[in-house]
Amino acid sequence: GKYDEAEELYLQALSSRPSDPHILRGYSNLLRTHRGQQAFATQLSELAKGEEKRREEQIKRRVKDWDEFMSQNQSVTLVQYNEGKEIYREELPVTARDESKEQ
Repeated sequence: GKYDEAEELYLQALSSRPSDPHILRGYSNLLRTHRGQQAFATQLSELAKGEEKRREEQIKRRVKDWDEFMSQNQSVTLVQYNEGKEIYREELPVTARDESKEQ
């Protein structure tokens, strides 16, 4: 039936993206709701939570690293290439990130 098809699609998606929290959570819901596999569904939900937390920490680290890098530079040079040749160059001043827009 349609749940067998859905399960097959989740398994295909997980084979290519095994740590995607959205796929893990969706498959977990299918198993819990339509297969009665509470224990495995709970494991998948916990794995999804862990992946989301890991991704959030990774993003925070990247933002911190970027802010640190940008604070050390007065400007950055934007260079555009076409077929290995420089076609555009612009020196851009570094400005503070507007954190009010990030929420």
